[in-house]
Amino acid sequence: IGLADDRSGGAGAGAAAEAIAARLDGLDRSDGAGDPEELIDALGTIAHPLGAPPLVRLLVAVPAGKEAEVAPLVDPALDAVLAILRDRGARPRALPDGRTRQRLRDELALAHLGDLARSPLAAVRLRAAAALGDVDARGAEDILARLLTDRDPAVRVAAGEALALRAEYVPGATLTALESALRGGRRELVLPAALGLAARKRAEAFQPLLLVAKAGEPDERARALVALGSLGDRRALDHLLPLLDPAPDDEAGRALTPAAAEALGRLLPSLDADTAADLRARLERLATSAAGEVRLRALTGLRYAGDLAVVERVAADRETRSEVRVHAAEQLGLAAAPASEPVLAELLSDDDDDVREAALGALAKVVGGDRTRVSLHGLAARHDARRSPRRRA
Repeated sequence: IGLADDRSGGAGAGAAAEAIAARLDGLDRSDGAGDPEELIDALGTIAHPLGAPPLVRLLVAVPAGKEAEVAPLVDPALDAVLAILRDRGARPRALPDGRTRQRLRDELALAHLGDLARSPLAAVRLRAAAALGDVDARGAEDILARLLTDRDPAVRVAAGEALALRAEYVPGATLTALESALRGGRRELVLPAALGLAARKRAEAFQPLLLVAKAGEPDERARALVALGSLGDRRALDHLLPLLDPAPDDEAGRALTPAAAEALGRLLPSLDADTAADLRARLERLATSAAGEVRLRALTGLRYAGDLAVVERVAADRETRSEVRVHAAEQLGLAAAPASEPVLAELLSDDDDDVREAALGALAKVVGGDRTRVSLHGLAARHDARRSPRRRA
């Protein structure tokens, strides 16, 4: 196992991976001999392509009746495979919605994730589907389209979510599989398929999203509302505005108010000037004076609308609750607008540790990861902001 210390990626790492892979292939787990997890972790540490095949075989060539024996190894083995597939020379892609897409070695990823998608274990197929959302290559769509018909509904949903993610963030992604899923009518695929179409501003997403927003599970309803805002269809106003002020006894409506606030912010750029002005004023009031999650989601909505002045003002307001200021600073980081650099630089001198930490992370995004620039701002701050401060206990 000491061979795992060789991470050079050259001949030494390849030899180490081959040696450990041979031990893993030859391990007899029926008598409890050996520790497969130690070998699996070592292959993930080395992260050499030669370490992937035995891990994939472990998860795909599962003898009938042996599923329970392999189940405890699924997560560590998949973690190791994904470590091998990851492109360590490229940073993960931070997405505007706060999610992250890993950068994978696409050719290698397609080969191994395609095999993993045929595993008899649903947990393996599910994680393979999710990982395919990080693959830019067109071949990922064919594998995901196959997984849309998987016998396990959770796998089908994971495949739909991955296709929706690619539809939004991979320029060359097609919508064929999502359109087919929407026509197919499987209930669990309506939302992910509509999300992908909405990301491309496809009008046919409106009715499915509205259906889920009215009749889905609570978390599905909230996601559908946000997607209605992203779709940019003015018809959504009639369904979103009432949720900002639901009846006192409408508990379900009140639960959706935060999502509606964000959705309306996302919708703002698609509205005519007069309608947008009235709605913007309403959202700004929520962002500066509402309570709880409604205020946070209104700030998020304004960030999507490009109205960063209010977000900057909230982040800088020392009379505002810490968690609200932190959220505002994080939104400025996600917006990555150069004009926010002075505001974030000033926040490095704030007395609130959490605000300084959020400002530091946001500033790094605004300046495109330029560490020198961030350090210069840190040197000018009243506190040592060159490294992330500790959070208060």
